Amino acid sequence: MRWLIVEDALPDRKGHWFEYVETFARELRALGNQVKVLADRAAEPFLVEQLQVQPVLPASIWHRMGDGAGARAGSHVENVSQLNQIFAA
Repeated sequence: MRWLIVEDALPDRKGHWFEYVETFARELRALGNQVKVLADRAAEPFLVEQLQVQPVLPASIWHRMGDGAGARAGSHVENVSQLNQIFAA
């Protein structure tokens, strides 16, 4: 089975985002599933290397509270062709 985990609030290993994504990805892969994880485009190298995340998403609204980001929540997909390539692979 193929899984896609999309977590824009995953730039580093702090907090519950890392814990749940790492657990799901590890256990699904252990069962023989294919797992892709899309994360914050500023994801730390550890996540890219060890968790195999693809750092393509804009910063999470949770990391930008107070800057008016909520009003722009629908404009997150900045490069549709890039996302289509990720889904197709």
